[in-house]
Amino acid sequence: MKLGLADYLSLSRIPLAFIFVLLLFTFYDSYVLLTVLILTILSDVFDGFLARNLSSATDFGATLDPLCDKAFIILAFLGFLFLGRVSLIIFFAIIIRDIYSLSEILYIKFSKSKKVHKAGVFGKLTTTAQFILIGVLIFQINILLAPIVALVFILSLFTVGDYVKGRWLK
Repeated sequence: MKLGLADYLSLSRIPLAFIFVLLLFTFYDSYVLLTVLILTILSDVFDGFLARNLSSATDFGATLDPLCDKAFIILAFLGFLFLGRVSLIIFFAIIIRDIYSLSEILYIKFSKSKKVHKAGVFGKLTTTAQFILIGVLIFQINILLAPIVALVFILSLFTVGDYVKGRWLK
C-alpha cells in the first residue's frame, strides 16, 4: 500500500507524541512544548484537508488519522499523569472516549466489517477540547483545569453515545 502525504502527516503525530513526553520530563519549556502541540494540531488539520482536496482519502487514512490522534493524546496525558499534574480519575475521564474509540476501530478492523470509523462533530470537538486542555496543563493555568476537564468529559460522553448509536442502533 502506497502512503500519501496525508498519511505521513498523520504518522508524524507518533514521533511528535514521544518528543512531547520526552520534553515533559527532560526539558520542560512551556513554549517548546506548545510548539510541539501546535505542530501536532497542524498535522491533524492538514492531513484531512489534503486527503479531501487531493482526492487521496482512503479507508486506511481514515483509520490511521484517529489512531495517531489517540496515540498523541494518551501519551501526553500519561506524561501529565506521571508528573502528578492530573489524577488517575481525571486521566480516565479525559481519555474515556479514546478508549472506546480504539475498541471501536479494532472491532471494525478485526471483524472484517466494511464500515469505517469516522469522527463526528462531537469527536472533533472532544479532540479540540483535549488539545486545549494540554495547552492549559503546559502553562499550568489551574483555574481553567476543572472546567475544561468537565467539558472534555461531557463531550466524550456525547461522542461515545454517537459512536454507540452509529454502531449498534442502526
